[in-house]
Formats: sequence, structure tokens, C-alpha cells
Amino acid sequence: MRLTLMTCAVALAVTLGACEGSRYARPIAPPPGFGAASAHNLETQVVDPQPAYAAAGAPDFHGKRALLAIDRYETGKVIEPERLRITTVGGGGG
Repeated sequence: MRLTLMTCAVALAVTLGACEGSRYARPIAPPPGFGAASAHNLETQVVDPQPAYAAAGAPDFHGKRALLAIDRYETGKVIEPERLRITTVGGGGG
């Protein structure tokens, strides 16, 4: 019992001796670039209030054609888009 108590006391003294207080007494400056990941994440989630393409102005717009499209939509006469096949079924000789 006494040997176990003495072993625990020595182990505790060695463990506590490893904690050197002078190392933590002075302020530690963050390394260069610290916080860059947070700034990058913020930049990717924030919308640019003045994007480069905004300087070009409004895109060209044909009002009469748009009015016809709206009229077709409201009357239910929408022009169905063409079906596109991007694959062909069949075999090729070769």
C-alpha cells in the first residue's frame, strides 16, 4: 500500500513538473495567415454587391417577343421544346 502511494506521488510530481509555467506566461503571437481559412469561407458565402458584369448594363431584351411569350403562357398555348436525344441505340460495325 505504501509502495503504491509512493509510486503515485512520484508519478504525480513528474507529471506536474512537466507543466512549465514560464512558457505560458508570455503572449504567443498567432502564426502568419492565422484565420485565413475563416476569411476565405466568409468570402465564398457573401454575395459581391458590385460584380464585374454589372458594369455592362442590362442584357439586350426584345420586349415584343417577351410579350408574345407571356401571352402564350397565360392562354396555355406554350410552345413545347424539341426533344433532344443525346444517345443513339444501335450497334456500329467495326
